[in-house]
Amino acid sequence: MLNHQTFDFDEIGLKLLDTLPEYAKKNLHKITAALVYMIPKLGKEVVECFEKFDKLKEEFLKFHDEKKFLEID
Repeated sequence: MLNHQTFDFDEIGLKLLDTLPEYAKKNLHKITAALVYMIPKLGKEVVECFEKFDKLKEEFLKFHDEKKFLEID
């Protein structure tokens, strides 16, 4: 049996647009890397650099969280 539901695409679209800025802030490096990767030759090298910086960012955030946790104790 088919379930006939109606969807308000404007409402769905608005919800996506509401979360897009926050997603973009948290994933700017991924978005930029995807765009830069479209540039032949240079794009791959730039993306590899972004990936290295992303790894450093993750290491820093981990360090920061550990330091913050130790200060609480």
